[in-house]
Amino acid sequence: MINNRIITIVIVFYKCTLDKSAAFRSLDKQISNNLYKLVLFNNDVSTVISHNDFEVVNSKENVMLAGAYNYAL
Repeated sequence: MINNRIITIVIVFYKCTLDKSAAFRSLDKQISNNLYKLVLFNNDVSTVISHNDFEVVNSKENVMLAGAYNYAL
């Protein structure tokens, strides 16, 4: 925690599922405290992802990396 703030981590998905994402699989095992907020941002309109423990955004259009990061701000 930096200055009593939670660190937000954004993983942006496009044509990738949670089980195929090395970044997600690694962070899913590591994040077990309240220091981090994980946002799973899906830019692929043809796929819907879901997860019970982390915030998931299934975008209605591909807003690219900038759109995903701006969402998290």
